[in-house]
Amino acid sequence: MSRQGTASDKIGYVNSPPEFLICSKCRKEKPPGEFAKYGRTCKECHNQRTREWRYKNPERWRQILASSRKRNPTPLQDLVAHQKTYSKSNRHKRWAADKISSAIRSGRIVKPTECSKCSNSTPSKQLHAHHPDYSKPLEIIWLCHPCHGLEHRIHDA
Repeated sequence: MSRQGTASDKIGYVNSPPEFLICSKCRKEKPPGEFAKYGRTCKECHNQRTREWRYKNPERWRQILASSRKRNPTPLQDLVAHQKTYSKSNRHKRWAADKISSAIRSGRIVKPTECSKCSNSTPSKQLHAHHPDYSKPLEIIWLCHPCHGLEHRIHDA
């Protein structure tokens, strides 16, 4: 029985995926998870190439976006509706976040450069102010994105 035309034949392996693939653009060895399903360039190179194309073709990119919005306007409308509903039912969270933002801008609070939980050095823009209690808006824990998500999964479960 022929296996002609299967996905595994298209990307160059038959029985099981290799441990590493070589990107056709940067020529670096990377794990298969760093590539699109049938791609020969890694996601990083693909994204860079896309950014460059958008920069070189801004008018065409605007046309593509406008066309996409005309064809399918509901995702944006759904998102806006969801955000309005969420903000109305979570005013206390917005209030606490606004208090922190104001304190940072005024210099009353200085963002650290490392996560309070895992102590990994993180750019301050990527640290999140976690409120264990939203009624105390200035009592926060500075967490990196993974630790903040974990904190909410543990306590909101």
